[in-house]
Amino acid sequence: MIRTEVITCDCCGAERRSGNGWYILMPMSVGDAVGWLAAPLTEPLTKVPGLKHCCGQTCLHKELLAGLKGGTEGDESGAD
Repeated sequence: MIRTEVITCDCCGAERRSGNGWYILMPMSVGDAVGWLAAPLTEPLTKVPGLKHCCGQTCLHKELLAGLKGGTEGDESGAD
């Protein structure tokens, strides 16, 4: 029996079935600068620890915005 890992969107919870509209988002830092690397999802990247999986551009943008705000999307506790 072949066991396949189910990948879900870290923003909306959608399961990846097939298709190529998925992205990964990885936090990166160099010195004092902190940023994000966004790239199309490829099979070798599915198991890298610390990645966020996004099912499309809408979820990718939501996760980027949440990362820039320093919290999670929908978190109303912080001031803009």
